[in-house]
Amino acid sequence: SLVVREAGSLVVRETGSLVVREAGSLVVREAGSLVVREAGSLVVRETGILVVREAGSLVVREAGSLVVREAGSQVVREEGSLVVRETGSLVVRETGSLVVREAGSLVVRETGSLVVRETGSLVVREAHSQVVREAGSLVVREAGRLVVRETGSLVVRETGSLVVRETGSLVVREAGSLVVREAGSLVVRERGSLVVRETGNLVVREAGSLVVRETGFLVVRETGSLVVREAGSLVVRETGILVVREAGSLVVREAGSLVVREAGSLVVREAGSLVVREAGSLVVGEAGSLVVRETGILVVREMGSLVVREAGSLVVRETGSLVVRETGSLVVREAGSLVVRETGSLVVREEGSLVVRETGSLVFRETGSLVVREAGSLVVRETGFLVVRETCSLVVREAGSPVVRKTGILVVREAGSLVVREAGSLVVREAGSLVVREAGSLVVREAGSLVVREAGSLVVREAGSLVVRETGSLVVREAGNLVVREAGR
Repeated sequence: SLVVREAGSLVVRETGSLVVREAGSLVVREAGSLVVREAGSLVVRETGILVVREAGSLVVREAGSLVVREAGSQVVREEGSLVVRETGSLVVRETGSLVVREAGSLVVRETGSLVVRETGSLVVREAHSQVVREAGSLVVREAGRLVVRETGSLVVRETGSLVVRETGSLVVREAGSLVVREAGSLVVRERGSLVVRETGNLVVREAGSLVVRETGFLVVRETGSLVVREAGSLVVRETGILVVREAGSLVVREAGSLVVREAGSLVVREAGSLVVREAGSLVVGEAGSLVVRETGILVVREMGSLVVREAGSLVVRETGSLVVRETGSLVVREAGSLVVRETGSLVVREEGSLVVRETGSLVFRETGSLVVREAGSLVVRETGFLVVRETCSLVVREAGSPVVRKTGILVVREAGSLVVREAGSLVVREAGSLVVREAGSLVVREAGSLVVREAGSLVVREAGSLVVRETGSLVVREAGNLVVREAGR
């Protein structure tokens, strides 16, 4: 059945479905849909949409828009906007604004201002002022001063984390040297150099590293780590952990926990619990209960009841009735009728008619006509014409000309030239040269040299050497050695 044709340097050999053409260093082999071209160190294999080029250590595989390049330990996979680079233990995935880096147990995902880091059971998400950390059942979320922690039924808000991996219909299980891959009814088992493939009435064709499987309307092509499946309008491409699905205008790309869906101008990226949606200038990122929306300079973050809006230097945080606005050194907090403004050391609180200002140890309170000033132990209250000053045990009250001072049991009242001092039952009144002292029933009046003492019915008057005592009808006058007593007539 062998036929050999020669024409000059061209030699053609045919045996069954195999055709071999040689012209100088160029050799072309054809067997069914498989075409192999060799020219020096360059080898090109083609079957359907799959093309494999080998030159030295460089191997390039192409299947539609999917391109895989291998050179030494470096592997680069490209599919549309998705690029996967592998060098040793480092794997870098890029698609649009989303970048995923893996090195050992460390995984870093970046998209715009959102960064997700995973190492072991620890996951850290950062988006501007918001940080989400997860370790086991513990979730920690941070947004400015807000931190959310969740563990079991307990929720503590500070910042948090969730790790989820999905690969559509593809499942990869590894146990030591055993690797099991499942995609629909296809099961592939590998142990060392042993590979077992099962799927109903599957037909497997192998040519070097190239394998083509056909069963019914399903066509599966494999070369190295690249697998291409076609069923009607549905095309699925797999290479390593990268999976690409196409159905009409819908394209789905999966690489480990990373999933990218494209339909027209809409692009949806998922990596674990992180979901990023892009439509024109609008970008929406979701990670657990955290939602981030970006359009132009405006960034909106939502986490449970917490909403954070950023536009330039302005940051607005809302949680329930609490609203916090920050711009530069100015911070404004609103909760119902309460408004708190902070700038540097100055704090202003407003609630209804009450206004409180604080700067250092100085505090001002205003409500209606009442003004209260506090500085250390000194407190000053003003309402209309009344002023009250308090420091330690001393209290001073002023209402126009009346001034009242109080310290312990001592009270001093001043109104013009009148001064009144009270200490327990003792009262002292001074007006110019007149001094009046009262203690119980005893009253003493002094005006210049005149002194008058009263105790019940007894009255004693002193003026210089003259002393007059009165009690009832008895009057006693003393002047030097002279004593005069009067009783009745």
